[in-house]
Amino acid sequence: MSGNSFSLPSKVGSFSFPNSTNLSAAMNGRSNSSSAAKSARSFSYVDLSAS
Repeated sequence: MSGNSFSLPSKVGSFSFPNSTNLSAAMNGRSNSSSAAKSARSFSYVDLSAS
C-alpha cells in the first residue's frame, strides 16, 4: 500500500495537474469551473499526504 501511495503523487505531478486544469477551465469556462475546483481539492489532499 505504501508503494501505491507514493506512485500516485509522483504521477500526478505538481505542474501537470494544475496546468491541464487551467487550460481546460479556460476553454470550457464556467462548465469546467466545478471540475477544476474538484481537481484542485484532490491535488491539495495528495500534496498534504505526500508532505
